Amino acid sequence: MAVTYFLIVQQIRSKYSKAGNLLIKGLRIKQSMKGGERKMSKNSKGLFLIGLALAILSLLVLSVSCIESPFATDEEEDTPPTTEFLEGLDEDGPNAPSSLISQSASTTITAEYGGELLLTEFGSNTGLFVPANSLTSDCRISVLAKLWYNQGKYIITLDFSPDSLVFEAAAALRVDGKHFSSAGELNLFWYDQQLEKWAFQATGEIQEGLAEFELDHFSKYAISN
Repeated sequence: MAVTYFLIVQQIRSKYSKAGNLLIKGLRIKQSMKGGERKMSKNSKGLFLIGLALAILSLLVLSVSCIESPFATDEEEDTPPTTEFLEGLDEDGPNAPSSLISQSASTTITAEYGGELLLTEFGSNTGLFVPANSLTSDCRISVLAKLWYNQGKYIITLDFSPDSLVFEAAAALRVDGKHFSSAGELNLFWYDQQLEKWAFQATGEIQEGLAEFELDHFSKYAISN
């Protein structure tokens, strides 16, 4: 039995040297042969028990420290995607990026039935889908959509009007993933006019060729991988 404890302690000793040393010291007992039995001195027995207790406590602490907290989050998930590649779009100048595709569209959305605004240049199922009873009154809406390629990324910008139109029930913005063939998900950004910069809003997974986002108001949006 002492040999078994000795092997366990040798494995622990590298990280828990104090506990291991005490335990090993306790195992180096004075032996006396009387009636064919080994006897352990009081001091050695005490050291053995103290070392064993510390080794067990150290193992318990190590086990608890290895348990992942249910409140722990992935650091990458807390870091929003960069927006640097969105800067400079729609600006004039020799180094400004040029749009690859551009389409304007408009339609009337009724309060009772809702409606849809399709952008077929970007895919047959790309567009805005407004559910019934999402608006308090009928409204004429429009959008200017553009496809860009900037800093190694494809980007779709969508400038909706009337500006700041609010939906009682969220509208669905669906984007065809054909321009983002290598991406498994797309990111949605919105332009903060007060701060004059882009901000990350949400991530949508591409499923059956489409990524979908919920919009509760009109703004200028950008979608990219």
